[in-house]
Amino acid sequence: MARKANITSEEIHMACWELMELNQYPNIPRLAEYFSNKDGRKCSNTTFMKAISEWEDLYREHQENQFASLSEVLAPTFKSFNRKLMEQLGQLLDEKTVDAESKQKLKVDAVEGGYLSLSQALSSLQEKFETLSKSYAKSQIELSELKAKLSYSEERRQDLKNQNQVLFHQLKKEKEENNLLAANLSQKEVDLAKLDNELASLKADNRRTFELEQKQATLQKEDSDAKWQNLNDRLDSMTATLLSFQNKDREIDE
Repeated sequence: MARKANITSEEIHMACWELMELNQYPNIPRLAEYFSNKDGRKCSNTTFMKAISEWEDLYREHQENQFASLSEVLAPTFKSFNRKLMEQLGQLLDEKTVDAESKQKLKVDAVEGGYLSLSQALSSLQEKFETLSKSYAKSQIELSELKAKLSYSEERRQDLKNQNQVLFHQLKKEKEENNLLAANLSQKEVDLAKLDNELASLKADNRRTFELEQKQATLQKEDSDAKWQNLNDRLDSMTATLLSFQNKDREIDE
């Protein structure tokens, strides 16, 4: 079996962030494909699962920090708005008080100084009132805008919360699938190890059988050669005996 190269947890964490940027939630098959395409390295499913769990903690912490940052960004705006609103309301109240006092004074001036001064005072008071009305309307607009921003922020927070829940359930499902894949892979590795052992045993048996057949063939050849040599020796002996008998018969005839 091929030896698996080491991949650090930090490299796996970086790969998880890159997969999230591609809208792909990290799991063991995607990470294995990522590193296979990157540099061909591999590592055990246990290492992948441990690194994924660590990254999930980092991802949840990142989401919580986003919510906290959003609240921190909006808090100064709300405080500034409340401060400005209270200042404007205080100013409006002071001006209303001054207006009331001015009206009272105008009444006295009208009695004493005539209708012309009263008309001028009323005109000035009307201008001030219009200015305050515009300022109040502007404050109302700013308040509406801040309420809209707050509503949008709340909707965004709720969307992120819902997205987090979806991701959590998806993560739970992915983790269950990863556990099942890891269990299946472990069983496949056990089965493969058994097959490797059986193959090695079969190779050893075949080698012993071959050696035994070679040995038997050698013994059979040696036995056959011995028998052939013995037969040749007997034939030579019989031929020599026959020639001896023929020579004797010739001697007798002569």
